[in-house]
Amino acid sequence: MPRANDRTILLVEDEPLVALAERSELRRYGYTVVVANSGEKAIAAVETPGEIELILMDIDLGSGMDGTATAERILSNHHVPIVFLSSHTDPEIVKKTERIASYGYVLKNTATAVLDASIKMAFRLFESRKKLARGEERFGSLFENMSDAFALHEVIFDADGTAIDYRFVEVNGQFARGVEMVPEDLVGRTALELFPRTEQVWIDAFGRVAQSGSSEMVSSYSAELDRHYESRLYRTREGYCAGLFSDITDRRRTESKLRESERRYRKAQSVARVGSWEYRIDTGAFWFSDQTRQLFGLEEEIDAHSPEAMIRRVVDRDRDRARRAVTNLIEKNAPCNIEFAIQPCGSNSPRTVRCVAELEWDGHGAPDTITGVLQDITEQKQLRDQLVATKEFYASIINNLADLVTIVDLDGRFSFIGYEDGTLGYDAESLRGRNVMDFVHPEDLPHVQREFQQLCQDSLPRVIEHRYRLADGTYRWFESNGRAADNGDGKTHQIIFNTRDITDRRLSEQRIRELVNDKEMLLKEVQHRVKNTLHTMGSLLSLQAATLQDEQAITAMKDMKARFNSMEVLYDQLYRTESHRNGSVRKYLMRLVESIVALFPHGSRVQIGTEICDLSLDAKHLSTVGMIVNELVTNAMKYAFIDRDGGSLSVAVETVGETVRIAVQDDGPGLPNNFDPTSGQSFGMTMIRALTEQLNGTLRVENGLGTTAIVELPRPAEDTRAPDMNACDS
Repeated sequence: MPRANDRTILLVEDEPLVALAERSELRRYGYTVVVANSGEKAIAAVETPGEIELILMDIDLGSGMDGTATAERILSNHHVPIVFLSSHTDPEIVKKTERIASYGYVLKNTATAVLDASIKMAFRLFESRKKLARGEERFGSLFENMSDAFALHEVIFDADGTAIDYRFVEVNGQFARGVEMVPEDLVGRTALELFPRTEQVWIDAFGRVAQSGSSEMVSSYSAELDRHYESRLYRTREGYCAGLFSDITDRRRTESKLRESERRYRKAQSVARVGSWEYRIDTGAFWFSDQTRQLFGLEEEIDAHSPEAMIRRVVDRDRDRARRAVTNLIEKNAPCNIEFAIQPCGSNSPRTVRCVAELEWDGHGAPDTITGVLQDITEQKQLRDQLVATKEFYASIINNLADLVTIVDLDGRFSFIGYEDGTLGYDAESLRGRNVMDFVHPEDLPHVQREFQQLCQDSLPRVIEHRYRLADGTYRWFESNGRAADNGDGKTHQIIFNTRDITDRRLSEQRIRELVNDKEMLLKEVQHRVKNTLHTMGSLLSLQAATLQDEQAITAMKDMKARFNSMEVLYDQLYRTESHRNGSVRKYLMRLVESIVALFPHGSRVQIGTEICDLSLDAKHLSTVGMIVNELVTNAMKYAFIDRDGGSLSVAVETVGETVRIAVQDDGPGLPNNFDPTSGQSFGMTMIRALTEQLNGTLRVENGLGTTAIVELPRPAEDTRAPDMNACDS
């Protein structure tokens, strides 16, 4: 009798004798049998893990749960095969068991061999289902975790057989994630329902595959998802199209970037006129870019096989040098960075080219490939040559200037020195990097440092006089004109100095100052002697007047002395002032008026008032004004106070615009009504008129409460006012 390998079976039977008999028969076939006489006990028996391998379930279990209910409860928590063992043959009872995942239905009292065969069949079926479940689990895991997106579509056609939409039948997780949805939201819904902007190219492709059965590879863009996809489409059954979809967006974008990079690279080469070339040493293969071809005028089909195509277009004087550069690169790995001239094919104008090349090695250390870059530098070379010529031109100008041109940084170090072998006696290179302050005389150093710092800060041009130490150790005087220089950013970066030797000039100026001082001393001595002479003459006139009896003669002598007195006062003032050419009107006239009044016996009884605005006039004008005032004051003192104990006299000088106004006023009886100042009546009035006309002025006399004589003169162009020029003294 065959053995059952000691498998454990749970026999669920409410009849004890039947259960005993069935257990005995099953044991004979090698089964281990556990008996449960109710559904509740059967449920409890299967809770022990790993013991029960199959259940023989009676349908009618008495007053408790029946067999079908018990089976459903067990299967809800356990995966175990159940074979129904019952005496019922009613279709309704059998149908009731069909909705339960059972593994057979055996009638009671069936031969034990038949029951054993049914049990074994149930075990085999159970193992097959377990394997199938594991396979489905592995397939499901693969399906959900595959890198490609998968979708099965039911294609929707119109009455004419034209594909108009498709419905998602099944999708994996990768497909759902790609459209940012979950599978449940996709399955059963159409493409146009979910993605209204779905391109017709996809619908048409799905329709062709679903109808023809021929597989297709489709690459296209989805505007709805803003992604590029590559799809392998195939038919599962008629009307259905399955597809494996690869998201190639990143690849397409990379390809697009590569194409754009290539375009920009070619454009950059074209704009910069840079070309490239490559030469394979082992095979002799030669490649060049479009810009290289255009630069050399190469013909691609004819010249694309040898570097000689480029060498032939190098001008004769540079050809051997270009060959040697390539040879040295290959044989000695010497750097290849040369300039040479070429004669492009079809052009009459030579061009200047810079070539930079590098050598690459194979895995065995042998020279393998030369990669080179070429740039048209014709315009740059022309500009460079012009710059060199311009630099030499300006250098020649600087080197021949009388001034020494230098540039120093903000720390005071020389960065540029014009050709220097005479001004200071130093070699230019020995000065570069030295600090300018090292050569300044110690006594001048604080002043020079202060001016230099101020120049660096406010960038205003400055002229600095100082002494420099020469190469022989002696010092000479120099004048340095400094100005700030920027680099176009408005910030001071360096200082440019034009330095000139002014030693001889300073010596000349010193000599001139000494001569001027001598002249000033001489002029003061002359003025002093003139003043003394005038005083002596005045004294002689006084002595002479004392010997006369004629009143008219005595008066004339006194008048003459007064006139000499006016000039004596002037020269005394000039002698005592710093300037011997100009004098103060106020100081001069106040002293003059006081001295004139003092000549008259009744002068002490006359109240004198002065309102004289200060003006500075040259000696010539000042002398003339003094004589005019002298005559006017003298006349007033003579005639305004006759037979009177006292009175008042005022002298006023003011400026009105460009006019100097002089007024002498007394409170005397006034002049006769028929008095005409323009007619010749006395020597004094004649003199006043002559002096006024000499200064292009006017004279008028007014009668009122006394007499007022007014003289108006144009102010001399060279007049300058003293600091308190508008202040009047009274």
